Amino acid sequence: MNDIEQIKKITQEKVIQFIKGNPRLYTKYDAQRIISIVESGTIPDVYSEELAREVLDELGLIPDRYNIYIDFLKLIEEIYGIEDKNILEVGGGCLPRLASRINLEQTKGTITVYDPRLSLEYSNEKLALKRQNVTIDTDVKGIDLIIGLMPCKGAEALIRLATKNNIDFIVWLCEGGPHGDYFDFYEDEHEWRGSIILEAENQVKKQNMGILKQKIISKYPHNYPIIYNKRKED
Repeated sequence: MNDIEQIKKITQEKVIQFIKGNPRLYTKYDAQRIISIVESGTIPDVYSEELAREVLDELGLIPDRYNIYIDFLKLIEEIYGIEDKNILEVGGGCLPRLASRINLEQTKGTITVYDPRLSLEYSNEKLALKRQNVTIDTDVKGIDLIIGLMPCKGAEALIRLATKNNIDFIVWLCEGGPHGDYFDFYEDEHEWRGSIILEAENQVKKQNMGILKQKIISKYPHNYPIIYNKRKED
């Protein structure tokens, strides 16, 4: 057995043990999906699937060089800083791993996570967990920064909420969900992302929030853009 096969075997065993040891953390379908992904996926591709990625990070099984939470957190720190920021995360997932990592780095700030998918069995007294979607009317009193790691169409609500309230934001876009269906007038994900970026650019300019910037972390297979507002230096 080579090193890659050994890593995969250990990973599978630990994930299965975690799932079985926390039977109420996931629905039966999601639990089976996570195990299936880990068993059939290849390293490092398996780190790209959200449900499996959350568990793997929770268990410390993702090498730093492949860890999207670490890379996104470093970028947020570089652009805005997090130590004393009150942060709202949109689409934190079932296990809010990004928020948990942010909390460990903070000295004075807070982190609030919005996602209806947050597991009812997950609790963390250091995080404010909101098992609901963000809307343009969500209360953001005291919030300094709004973030999102591939929140799909939650990116639209995130940008509208941030620009309406003149709050800094950063969001790593993704494919955005289904396209071309009767309930979605976008033909494909590229058209959807282009529309999101254009709206964000216009609103940032309108609200005097500086300029909209983009960044791509090219080592990940999807190459989705990260967009954020950069205010003018005083």
